Formats: sequence, C-alpha cells, structure tokens
Amino acid sequence: MKFEFSKYTDITSFAKKVNPYIFNVYKKVYICPDTLNWWLATIQEGVNEDYEEDPDVFLVERDKIDYPEYSRVNDRFLNQNVVRNVLENWDASSWDNEEADSLEEAIELIDGGFGIIQED
Repeated sequence: MKFEFSKYTDITSFAKKVNPYIFNVYKKVYICPDTLNWWLATIQEGVNEDYEEDPDVFLVERDKIDYPEYSRVNDRFLNQNVVRNVLENWDASSWDNEEADSLEEAIELIDGGFGIIQED
C-alpha cells in the first residue's frame, strides 16, 4: 500500500480483512494521513444521512481520528502496520456525512480533485 500526506488511499480490501464486522457494511473505505491525525472516509450504499434505508443513495462519512503518535509525516509512519492500528482503534463514529446519488459521485466527494491512490 502507498500513502501520501493529505491524499486518500483506497484501503477497502485491507479494512475488511482487519475488521470484517465493521467494514463489510461499506462499499468503499479510504484513509488519509494528515499532520496530527488521520481521516477515514467510508461509502455505504442504500443509507441516507439520517441513517435510514434509501436504495437510491450513497452515504459518504468522514471521521477525523486523532492518533498524533501515528501521524508524523514521514515514510516511517506511513505504512500498513500503522494503518492497521488506526483501523483497529477506530470507534466507528463519523465527523460528518453527505449523500450522493451514485458511487462515482460519492468517490468524487472524497477525492476533492486531488486524486485517490488505489489499493495494491
């Protein structure tokens, strides 16, 4: 897996292996290292922003995960083991959410025009 400062990486398969109980409900899972924290973004199909079933909606959720000890911006801390630790300690909360009409639109909301690193 490749990680870059302030850029999302698609970690869907990895997240589902780390914790299938939590991550199997998500269509896509992304992570982004930032200065003193990590951003986790997920896409869930068929759920609206009020967490009600809606087959025509994709819910984008973002959460800021404060793990300063794992957020130093250098190659030593941008690795799979650190990401595993961040995922294992995530409490499944969200900082904000937003609805999209398609998976492509949901991915664009996360991408923000900066591009997403694809999972290896």
